[in-house]
Amino acid sequence: MLRNAYLIAALIVVAAAILVARQVAGPHDEPLASRLERGEALRVGYAIEAPFAFLQADGSISGEAPEVFREVMRELGHSRVEWFYSEFGSLLHELASGRIDAIVCGMFITPERAAAFRFSRPTAIVRTGLLVRAGNPKGLHALADIAASDGLRLGVLDGAVEYDQAMAAGVPAERVLAFPDPATAAGALAHGLVDGFALSAVSLRHLLASAPPGLLALAEPFRPPTDDSAAGHPAFVFRKGDEELAVRVDEALARFLRSPAHRTLVARFGFDDAEMPAVAGPRGPSAQ
Repeated sequence: MLRNAYLIAALIVVAAAILVARQVAGPHDEPLASRLERGEALRVGYAIEAPFAFLQADGSISGEAPEVFREVMRELGHSRVEWFYSEFGSLLHELASGRIDAIVCGMFITPERAAAFRFSRPTAIVRTGLLVRAGNPKGLHALADIAASDGLRLGVLDGAVEYDQAMAAGVPAERVLAFPDPATAAGALAHGLVDGFALSAVSLRHLLASAPPGLLALAEPFRPPTDDSAAGHPAFVFRKGDEELAVRVDEALARFLRSPAHRTLVARFGFDDAEMPAVAGPRGPSAQ
C-alpha cells in the first residue's frame, strides 16, 4: 500500500509538472490558429499612438488598426480578443516572449523587423511629418535642417522608424530624444525641450486636433526624409511560426482594404485616399 501511495504521489507530481510546463510554454507549443479554432482568446498587444490606436472615454480600444483588425477577425470567425497595453518599444519583446499573440497599433514594416517577425499586408501608407512650435520659429522644413543647426533637438517615439530617419538625415544621436508616447513628446516640444517632433503626418494631424490652439503646428512645407517607395507601411505583426493565421489575415485584408466599407471606417480617424494601401501582390513592401 505504501508503495502504491508513493507511485500515486509521483504521478501527481509528474502531471503537475507537465501542466506547469504547458502553461509556461504557452503559445509556442501549439499553432496559434489551432488555439483560436478551439475558441481561445487572441491576446493582442497595443501601444497608444493615435489615430492608429488609442483609448476611448469608456476605456475601450479604438483607432485605425484595432477597428480594421476587428473587421478581419470577425470575417475569420474569431471574435474573442483580449487587449494588452505596452509601451511601443517593448511590443516586439512581448510578442517574441509569447505574452501576446499579435501587435495591432500601426507598427511600420522595416527590413529588420520583418527578418524576425511576420507582418501582414500593410493597412495604410503614411509619410513622415514634423511638429513644431506655432510659427515655426526655427524655420524647420526637413530633418536635415535639424542636423544642420547646432543645438537643435528632435523628438521621436521610442522604437519608432523616425529615429532611423533622423540618423540617415545626419542628426547626431545625442540630439535625438525618444519619448514613450506622442502626448509626452508634444509636451516636451511645447516646453522647449525639443525643437521638433517627427512622426507620421496622419498621427500629427490627429494630435493637433486635440491640442490647445496656437501652441503647435505642422511644419509646412515639409520635405519627408524618404520618397514614396519607402513611405511607412503600418501592419499587424505575428510570430513567424503563426504563418497559418497570418495567411488568413492577409486574405481577409485583401478583400477588405480599399473597399467602400474600409474607406468609411478609417475616414473617422483622418485617413484619406492618400493613405490608402496597395493590395496588389502577395504582401506589402519589405514584408517578404
